[in-house]
Amino acid sequence: MNTGLASTAVLNAVFKGAGQDPTGATALSSPYALASAYSAYAMDSFGNPIASVPLNVSALPTFLASLNNISSVGLDHIKYHREPVIRSLAGSSQTRTWNLLIDVVAQTGRYPSSASSLADFMVDGEKRFWLSVSIDLYTGKVIDRLLEPAWE
Repeated sequence: MNTGLASTAVLNAVFKGAGQDPTGATALSSPYALASAYSAYAMDSFGNPIASVPLNVSALPTFLASLNNISSVGLDHIKYHREPVIRSLAGSSQTRTWNLLIDVVAQTGRYPSSASSLADFMVDGEKRFWLSVSIDLYTGKVIDRLLEPAWE
């Protein structure tokens, strides 16, 4: 499954909103180059996560240290100019998990004797649930799940 392009697009959107100064007024000059560099750092050529993907937020600076030419991604060597990269990744994602929200609608009902298709189903009751699932990106294992009723 190739997720590299989608990941780059998502990371580009995340980095686009990151400011390069403490007030957030100066945007990163090259969010797409930074997103591409992170995607290349975190994914193999098939778009699968590699073992060196940071396991937690404290390991994210390793990514910046891995860049040969930090100016090629629009950053410089001033510490507070590089911090938004880490803050934007840490604030918007887990680096090794997919978080899914599944909206489940369970209906009870019946088909009248004259029913000829699924469109003829008559709903008597309905219950809605939200299923939140966290999956480890590297191993594919379910880390956590939560089923909760959704009230309208």
